[in-house]
This record gives sequence, C-alpha cells and structure tokens, in this order.
Amino acid sequence: MSLGDLFPDNLKEQFAERNINIGNALLIKLIDIQVNYDKYIIIVGINNMEMAVAYVIINTEVNQNVAPTSYLQSLHLQIDRARHGFLAHDSYINCSDLKEFPKQEIIDFLITNPERVVGNIDVALLTDVYQTIKSATTILPILKKKYGFI
Repeated sequence: MSLGDLFPDNLKEQFAERNINIGNALLIKLIDIQVNYDKYIIIVGINNMEMAVAYVIINTEVNQNVAPTSYLQSLHLQIDRARHGFLAHDSYINCSDLKEFPKQEIIDFLITNPERVVGNIDVALLTDVYQTIKSATTILPILKKKYGFI
C-alpha cells in the first residue's frame, strides 16, 4: 500500500486531470509498439472536443531502421538529462510520429499510477518539438489540425 492509496478517489482523479498538460512527461507501457518495457512520452496536444491526447515518444537513440534517411533523423530532437532529471541519459524525442490516447485512458492510468508523472520538458525544447511536428511531412495534416499544429 502506498500513501496515494489513502487519498479519496476524487482527489486522485483531480491529480490525474491536472497532469494531462502539454509538455508533461509520463512513463507508460505502450501497447501499439513492439517493446516489452515502459517508455517515456511527452504530451504535445489535447483535443477536448474528442477527449483525446496526442503524444510523442522518447527513445534512447535514433533507430536507423526506423529513421534511415537524414530527413527522418532530423525529426528526432535530442533531450538532455541535465535539464530533464527523469532521464537516465541523453535521449531523442521522435517528432516524426504523433500518437494518440483517449483522454480517459490516461486519466484512469494516472489515478492508479500517479508516480508515472515524471516531470515536464524545458519550454525551449517544447517549442522546438512543436515546430518540428508542425513541419513534419510524416504526420497527416488531419492529425496536425486535430491538435492545433496547423
């Protein structure tokens, strides 16, 4: 039993909702990619009309099999451990692919796993992430529009 287990459900839900913000980093198990470990993600968009959240994934390195061209590699931004203490080492944000979760799914996850809110990214880096997603030709315009990138 953790200290969080002692809080009433409405406080847990309020905490979860407060932590669904653009720039927040979460440690989460992703079922739509083929890895058997948790990944760091960064929330980059929220669509309250559709109750959906957009995110990008942090990887330890740029996978040359996934990003074989210089253009695809340029869509991976370095995130440094020095300013992002939740990381074990410098890593890369994959801005070539915008992924989505239903907002309620994230809320439910954070209610039971509040420790998975690990921090947020530096404002300057968040601006770079936004600009990279906005210009990425690998992301469908309809998805960019849904989250305010165009």
